Amino acid sequence: MGEKRGGFVVLGASGFLGVHLVDVALERGQRVHAVARRGGAGGTAALWHPADLAAPGVLVALLDRLRPDAVVLAAAVSRVDVAERDPDAARRLNVDVPADLGHWAAGRAARALLVSTDQVFGAEPPPPGGFLEDTPVAPLSVYGHTKAEGEAAFLDAYPSGLVVRLPLLFGDSRGRGLGASDALLAAVARGERPFLFEDEWRTPLDARDGAELLVDLLETGARGVVHLPGPERLTRAEFAERLFQRPPWPFDRGPRAARGAQSRPRDTCLASSRAAALLARAPLALDVALRRASP
Repeated sequence: MGEKRGGFVVLGASGFLGVHLVDVALERGQRVHAVARRGGAGGTAALWHPADLAAPGVLVALLDRLRPDAVVLAAAVSRVDVAERDPDAARRLNVDVPADLGHWAAGRAARALLVSTDQVFGAEPPPPGGFLEDTPVAPLSVYGHTKAEGEAAFLDAYPSGLVVRLPLLFGDSRGRGLGASDALLAAVARGERPFLFEDEWRTPLDARDGAELLVDLLETGARGVVHLPGPERLTRAEFAERLFQRPPWPFDRGPRAARGAQSRPRDTCLASSRAAALLARAPLALDVALRRASP
């Protein structure tokens, strides 16, 4: 018998966001195909497929075989330092793969969503209230530039596609020390004292909550670009205060200039003119979400 076709494909399923997307899709009764470079985790009902998506032809061949009803592309070279060191690798995964997905999805009865980032902004200050979907992109880093190019390539090939820009993510990383909260908690547990910026603003979002809302957005049939910010604008230092809840604080704080980090985006806070109209609920309140991530 041949492989059963259809279902929900998560590309980048072993990543910080990807594991939550797999869980959400399974909980909603989907037949989930989880795609990751080194295969998958045990103890899940997903069907795992090891694949190097950056290799030519791999993505299209996989999707032709699976013929899914929906695809979420959450795979990316997302670490800013890694993208700076190897821009060619960043371009392959952040630009070429979204383009391939767009070309594959065009004309097919399948929905496709590209996960993008607030890092497509940062070279220019935000308008009052934050960056909206129609604000021209202005990235600072190789990561931001390649993600912006990937968005354009995906939507050029597949105008019915959906791009969702996410902010800084926090929450449960399954003990891997990933994301804004778990990375801090892991550093403190190792006896380190992190330095957090007082002049770097973000709109953080819980990764599990973000995964639920991404699947909701996919189900709406929306197309184009949607921002999915967290509910509050705050600095990295303020975020850590909310995480640890009360002093004495296990971290130091100061301006970006104190660590020679002026090239980092100062403010990439997202606003949305679309998400509230499309979704049945707002993101979880920050303190509600942080209670699941606090020590």
